Amino acid sequence: MRPATLPSRPGLWKSGTVRCDQLKGPAGALLAVAVVSAGCAKPPTDVLTLVSVDPAAPPLRILRLTVTGAGGESSGALRSTAVGDASDRPAPFSFPLSVPVTVDPSLAGSVTITIDGLDWDTYAVIASGSTAAQVVPEHETEAALTLAAVPGGPGADGGTPDGAAGAADAGGDP
Repeated sequence: MRPATLPSRPGLWKSGTVRCDQLKGPAGALLAVAVVSAGCAKPPTDVLTLVSVDPAAPPLRILRLTVTGAGGESSGALRSTAVGDASDRPAPFSFPLSVPVTVDPSLAGSVTITIDGLDWDTYAVIASGSTAAQVVPEHETEAALTLAAVPGGPGADGGTPDGAAGAADAGGDP
């Protein structure tokens, strides 16, 4: 069997990029993997965040992550992929959970990481936590935070709006 050779066509390399339509066959696929791997040589800028949850927090299936620093703000979301119930809801996240928060290097320095647990049906914030962290370009740093139930969130007090039943519940005159 003859070894694969790389295609030798003029214009394959232009300004350090490879056009995908010029890569064909097994040799082209191998070259594409090598080029992509070489292009990703810089390590990511991550904050590995250990997320715990307060026992009073409701089950969480969606997490919204926000990183805020002097260089701006970055956000994203995670959805649980655990097998859930028959109504197409995934099972809740299992905590503690390690979340690698990939951050744009322009946010280098002190940042605040906020993670909100969202209600599956309404996307309302039902749990939240934040922590200070350091972002170092092309390095992984670590942080930890605990999600606590949001006061007055769905299910926090049986659905009664804050203060609506306060006097009667406290034994006062209606």
